[in-house]
Amino acid sequence: MRASRLLAILILLQMRGRVTAAYLADEFEVSERTIYRDIDALSMAGVPVYGDRGPGGGFALLDGYRTRLTGLADDEAAALALAGVPSAAAAAGLGGALRDGFGKVLLALPGQGAARAGQAAARFHVDPADWYRSADALPHLARQAQMVAPLGFPNDAVANVYFTDPDETLPEAHPRRTMVRSAQKAVAMDLLPDDFGVKIVYMSDELIGFATDVLGVERLYRSADALDGCNMTVYDRGDELGWHFDNSEFSVTLMIQPSDSGGLFEYVPFTRTTDDECFDLVAKVLGGDRTEVLQIDPQPGELSIFRGRYSLHRVSPNEGSTARLNSVLTYATHPDHRLSPLTAELFYGRRT
Repeated sequence: MRASRLLAILILLQMRGRVTAAYLADEFEVSERTIYRDIDALSMAGVPVYGDRGPGGGFALLDGYRTRLTGLADDEAAALALAGVPSAAAAAGLGGALRDGFGKVLLALPGQGAARAGQAAARFHVDPADWYRSADALPHLARQAQMVAPLGFPNDAVANVYFTDPDETLPEAHPRRTMVRSAQKAVAMDLLPDDFGVKIVYMSDELIGFATDVLGVERLYRSADALDGCNMTVYDRGDELGWHFDNSEFSVTLMIQPSDSGGLFEYVPFTRTTDDECFDLVAKVLGGDRTEVLQIDPQPGELSIFRGRYSLHRVSPNEGSTARLNSVLTYATHPDHRLSPLTAELFYGRRT
């Protein structure tokens, strides 16, 4: 059992780069003291693992170290059949095998394949229960959305992807000077009636608990912004949401009515990090390079959870005759999240 855990820890260190003792203890359901003993055992076996103390610390492997112990055990191979439904794997007693087997598959991928596959797996959650979508609810939501649509503030403006004032001291092609168009009608939360279906869902403890579990955070808070906690957005023909980064850590989006052409959700996963704005990549995307761009065509009733603070994203122009209607539900890991004044002015025509 311990040998299997040591190998799994080694694979996680290769996949994630740096992990804390608390993370490993939670992952393997053992004490942190046990994890420290495991790390010592790996070190004594010749694995070049080291630890750093303080904020941002943890355990890591020396750069360039790789292990080729990636052969699949029988239970790991069987568990991969349930890779899209981890809850089912856990219920079948294969949760640990799925974790270890998936890690070995990632390590066997060439080049940047492991990093990209790991990022994709971290981004999506599959909920096979489909609990939020029913035939009766969708037409009702669409009717409600169509009724409040005239209350939307029509905006057609340009801004940079950070929703900040452009820095004229930078070169013209720099992302902080590059302006993109956003045109839509946004109905602020304080204009939505209390019986608006999505608003009820947003205020429910069930959804915030679900989002907390999916994102793997300790706690989520609803937005403290009276305008933007839960909104309703209308994209008529020609409307679009330009490339941008979110101010919030996460957003939950519920598609009510898609367009019949265009109006697709496009994004570049992990465009930037907390330490690197990756201006070169942002500039390439703004210049029309689509090498890193992924695309989703959301259907009525689909709930999406997205980390928009670090992934550049947009809604492509609506090219059809059917209005695209969706609601964005904003959560944060701190209790005082609010829109920046410029963002509030851009989307709602006023500030709180």
